[in-house]
Amino acid sequence: MKLKMKIYDIVLIIFILLFIAAGSVIYKDYKKMYDAKKVYDEIKEQCVSDKNKAAGNNEKNINWDKLYKINPDIVAWIEIPGTVIDYPVVRTQDYDFYLSHDIHKKYSKYGTLFIDQRLYKKPFKSKNLVIYGHNMGRYTDIMFSSLMQYEKQTYCDKHKYVHLYVKDMEKEQTYRIISVMEVSSSSDAYKIDFHKDEYADWIQGITEKSIVDGGQDSINNVNQILTLSTCTYGRSRLVVHCVRE
Repeated sequence: MKLKMKIYDIVLIIFILLFIAAGSVIYKDYKKMYDAKKVYDEIKEQCVSDKNKAAGNNEKNINWDKLYKINPDIVAWIEIPGTVIDYPVVRTQDYDFYLSHDIHKKYSKYGTLFIDQRLYKKPFKSKNLVIYGHNMGRYTDIMFSSLMQYEKQTYCDKHKYVHLYVKDMEKEQTYRIISVMEVSSSSDAYKIDFHKDEYADWIQGITEKSIVDGGQDSINNVNQILTLSTCTYGRSRLVVHCVRE
């Protein structure tokens, strides 16, 4: 009987220690996520405001000079109304750097939203403007994690517009989501160079492969596609294609 009690006590102690260890890991992860969110919340508070919210105008007023002092790589601000996606966007010549560094260029597993390095010189002239961001898992919505929700038609219908603010443009650029796909990293969803007659065929291809109905019938005279990309829970990537209105 005493032996059974000792075994029971040992098992109980081990269980308690494992529970404490698991709780400690969860707490540390939560704190890192909280700290990462705080970094961007502080930047929004310092550099971004609504122009005329009282009149129902939600257009942002962005202090680009302040943003430049924080990080000269910042070239845009992206917002998807009704979601947590409301972040600065950087350009870089090093694909790997902003996968593991925040907007202050400090190490962070949450990274920063960044434009495809192939577009470094003239990112906003591209016919396919590609922006990358991390998917941090099912239990968080930081960075581009919430893009996974676009695999649901109802979510796509509710959050179908994307606003992109660029320093040298007088007003925000509005994009409408037309396609959502899971692809490989080598997919032509990331294509940026097009011959004269390729662009229309490429757009038709990405809309035909979409797993949601993005209202493709209303696509005419497309000047630019905005592609938002994140990793899935497997080895593929999720891409959300948006047409500039």
